Amino acid sequence: LEDFKESIYQSVIILISACVCKSATDLVAGIIYVRWRALLTQYIHKQYFNGLNFYKLNVTEKAVDNPDQRITQDVERFCNQLGTQIIPKLILWPFVVVYYTYKT
Repeated sequence: LEDFKESIYQSVIILISACVCKSATDLVAGIIYVRWRALLTQYIHKQYFNGLNFYKLNVTEKAVDNPDQRITQDVERFCNQLGTQIIPKLILWPFVVVYYTYKT
């Protein structure tokens, strides 16, 4: 009976730790997503409005329709992929390595 209680206690600790890690990872990834999206959008828009780039794209070349809309959508997609798929894995892998190193 004591072994069972100890096992339940350890399971609850592991479950709470996993929930805290997942929530912290999601929070950090969300913050990084929002900040990188704002910074990247500002940088690309500065380049877009620098010199005659805006004029060239909209009047003379007409190769790209709605370049300002494309900039914001592409940046959003890029940062979303980065924030939801890549950053959480990069945040968690040191903890996984430490855990498996400890276990062996």
